[in-house]
Amino acid sequence: MLETEWVLRGVYKLQPNAILRGFSHILGLPNIVLEQEQQIIQALIFYREGMDFADALHFVSSQTIEKFYTFDRNFVKTGQHLGLVIERLEQVLV
Repeated sequence: MLETEWVLRGVYKLQPNAILRGFSHILGLPNIVLEQEQQIIQALIFYREGMDFADALHFVSSQTIEKFYTFDRNFVKTGQHLGLVIERLEQVLV
């Protein structure tokens, strides 16, 4: 799904809402089975709220860790907007 989102956004220039509609249709098919379904659903919710899809997948896949660090300022900003604990790594290293 990560690569599909990247191609749809990067190559075909689709907007997140169009990608979300497509994913909703695909995931609703009876012969589609997802690995880590709940994580993907949560990532899609964060994506719908403005988070980058790759960032959302990485974040939801890390739920067993104590803290999530990144260099990506936009990821931190979007995460804070969503009430998530995501810290900038530069702040920790200084």
